[in-house]
Amino acid sequence: MASNVSHQSSGADGSTEQSVLPGYGQFKFALSGELTSTITLNLLTVLDYSPALTDKISKDVNGSLLLIRTMEERGEITQTSISPLLTALKTIERYGIANKVEGWFNEFVSTEKGMVAIATETS
Repeated sequence: MASNVSHQSSGADGSTEQSVLPGYGQFKFALSGELTSTITLNLLTVLDYSPALTDKISKDVNGSLLLIRTMEERGEITQTSISPLLTALKTIERYGIANKVEGWFNEFVSTEKGMVAIATETS
């Protein structure tokens, strides 16, 4: 998996903007491929999403991508932790998917840490 490094840049107005390079995006893309409509619906229930949000995500053509985006907004998955997702997958007894997702994430994190160490050494 390609590395992922987060960068911050300052705008003309003094605001900072954080951008994410491909590794984390690739993780999310791979994750979306594993989340079938049934798994997505089960996760929505276990994670206690509102009926309106559950309805919106379950009816969306790209429901798994919308679920991932919503999980990010709620802080349930971040560039440093996916614990709530893993717990939810195990709760719905999707152990194989949980192990696969955890492996992808650990690969992402180890690559990320390596890239940060390299960037720090060269600074």
